[in-house]
Amino acid sequence: MPSDDTAFLRHLRHCNTAVVPGARFPFSLDGRPAGWITPDLTETLEQRGLGSRTQGFNLPDPADLEALGEDLARSGIYRSHHELFDVMPDVDQPVLARIDRGALPLFGWWPPGCI
Repeated sequence: MPSDDTAFLRHLRHCNTAVVPGARFPFSLDGRPAGWITPDLTETLEQRGLGSRTQGFNLPDPADLEALGEDLARSGIYRSHHELFDVMPDVDQPVLARIDRGALPLFGWWPPGCI
């Protein structure tokens, strides 16, 4: 059994720091609760008309999530890994949308994109 000092376990601890909901804001896909966005995303999503800090955020068409993720990467919000992950309510549920792996933490999701 590896010790807690292994590079891999240190990397996992470093990657899994999100506190959900914590200071995050609710995010929905087609009105269905889907995640918790970081405060860094609120201004950008407000400018796109996707909601507000007081009422939460919603992407009406889940099929638009991939394009939203690409746009966020182009805007410098996160670094794209050019690797799409499925987004689903749980591992045994149907896929709702897809987004780049680098954007998953922004929405409070963990690989494989579970809500």
